[in-house]
Amino acid sequence: MKTTIELPDPILRQARILAAARGTTLKQLFTEALEEKLRTAPEQLRNARAERPWMAGFGELSHLSEETRRIQRIIDDEFGRLEPEDLE
Repeated sequence: MKTTIELPDPILRQARILAAARGTTLKQLFTEALEEKLRTAPEQLRNARAERPWMAGFGELSHLSEETRRIQRIIDDEFGRLEPEDLE
């Protein structure tokens, strides 16, 4: 997934230097850093979920995302066609 974040220039500069020194990409460096941070915070994650019970159902319909894309393709195909009367 792509996302955009704003980082202070000095932090980004240090991250680029570290990634280059390791022979890796910024993407990989950021991914590893976030994974490490998330591993050390499981209790905080559990507490955050407990404080917001409405979040329990978040993402339950994610299995429908492929179906949504399929339907959108059908709609795009149908509305992308020109009818003969539209060509006159």
